[in-house]
Amino acid sequence: MMGLAAKSSNEDRLFDNLRSIPHFHYLFFHLAYAFTQLAQKRLTPKQLHLLFETHQTLRFNPDLSPTALADRLSKKLRMPLSTTKFNLTILKGTGLLETKSTSNRRTTAHLSYGGQLLIQLLPEPKIG
Repeated sequence: MMGLAAKSSNEDRLFDNLRSIPHFHYLFFHLAYAFTQLAQKRLTPKQLHLLFETHQTLRFNPDLSPTALADRLSKKLRMPLSTTKFNLTILKGTGLLETKSTSNRRTTAHLSYGGQLLIQLLPEPKIG
């Protein structure tokens, strides 16, 4: 299993290599565009809406556990809890939503960098 320091070092090397590419901004634009197109094609409108609502909920409640997040979103969106949990699991599986353990052994939910990027790049979906 790769330690946190090794992962960080690998990511630093990756970004250093990317920065050395001529026209890095042009490359990033095309990668971001492909990322958003892929997300729009692979995620359902309900999942995209849930991603945006997760972002809003976590902005004001950053220490929510995954269970508390699902419960809050279920009530806010008037969606069955099982449906909410199922779709949050899909978002976690795609790498858009992550969980992390805190020092006091609690687990909190947060959007990954990819999830945050998607929120910035996509218009908020309109759900019926």
